[in-house]
Amino acid sequence: SHLYTVSDDCSCRVWDLEVHACVGIIEPKDRKSGTLRSVACSDDMLFIGSSNGQIYVYCTERTCRRPDRHVCRMPAGPVPYCPQTTL
Repeated sequence: SHLYTVSDDCSCRVWDLEVHACVGIIEPKDRKSGTLRSVACSDDMLFIGSSNGQIYVYCTERTCRRPDRHVCRMPAGPVPYCPQTTL
């Protein structure tokens, strides 16, 4: 399982609770996010709130849920006509 923390350096750190180490850093691409102030997660989404009122939404899974043919924009990179329909 993972723990997510946000900080004044505009980053969200992903911590692995089994190995007690940071396993990833998420930073908003626009760099105009203000200070990151809050984080919440559901089963498959991560929501990060910033001091300027923006909320960033990220998928926590690396697979796509869309049933139609499309170009997938998952964190691992674009996947043309992604066939994945379930998590």
